[in-house]
Amino acid sequence: MTTEQVDSNVYMVLSATKKDGFLKASSCFLIFSQDKIIVAILSKEMQNSESRKMQEQIKAEGKGFFKGAAAMMNFWSNFSNRYYDLSPEEILQEESSNFMIINNEVEKIVFKPADRNDNSGKSLGELVIFAQNNTIKTTHQYSDGNKNIKKVLESLYGKRLKYKGGFSIQVGGNKEGFQ
Repeated sequence: MTTEQVDSNVYMVLSATKKDGFLKASSCFLIFSQDKIIVAILSKEMQNSESRKMQEQIKAEGKGFFKGAAAMMNFWSNFSNRYYDLSPEEILQEESSNFMIINNEVEKIVFKPADRNDNSGKSLGELVIFAQNNTIKTTHQYSDGNKNIKKVLESLYGKRLKYKGGFSIQVGGNKEGFQ
């Protein structure tokens, strides 16, 4: 982990699962800025603590079961947005396992979008970061249909980005010309 002072403007936050070993994985957020990536781990303790806080808030607001469940789902689906407002120091101090990689230490990034057109269901995408002394392997659920993730990663890493896939061919179906 580097402690160098860097720009704190966040370009993108991706929710992912970081592979920690053969059968071990951690939920995490990859926070991309102009000159760094911060990996923020969502530990079970933090998840339970945040859920308890939200449950207390739901109770205090007097929400019933269904509105409370909807509020909890909304809370977790928007949880990553908080990283746009936190400083890098605050994110790194949140969990002892959080760390950052300076962008000029990144040798290569491989991004493979999730496949949502597979008949057997949705397969996970991959994002692998190769840094000087570290390889971080993650899986995610982003199909990147609008190519916004690709655009951000290209702007940050240029030729160091290897973008796999991202296109699909549909044979038959209801698309124009195949009716």
